[in-house]
Amino acid sequence: YLSDGEYLFNIENPYRYDDNSTITSIYTKETTIVSLSVYNDFFEYEGKIYPGIINTNTKYPAYNMEGVIVLHEDADDAEALAATLLYMSIADGQKYIEAYEDTEAMWAYLDNENKKGKVFTDNFYNYNK
Repeated sequence: YLSDGEYLFNIENPYRYDDNSTITSIYTKETTIVSLSVYNDFFEYEGKIYPGIINTNTKYPAYNMEGVIVLHEDADDAEALAATLLYMSIADGQKYIEAYEDTEAMWAYLDNENKKGKVFTDNFYNYNK
């Protein structure tokens, strides 16, 4: 809790093989924050690690997605949005989330060369200082 009535939330790094560092910090007074990732919900089968949240067609997270953070006024809606966005491409997710007023998101992903990346909706930065 900060003196001006805001709360500070440090969101844990969603990349499976990194340390427990912070990927972003969010300051808010009234917004629900949902962070959904695949790094700590997984199982191993025949020496291969599978995320607990998988695309049933590919058996992997869609689009190499590692995690999604959603900021929204309603916790249930934020949870449903995060789960939905985890299975969409970032471009499709950005279009999809535009229908939800006062909702922001951040996507953490690995590209085809396993390089890390982050994409934010335009106003997500209003929650970072």
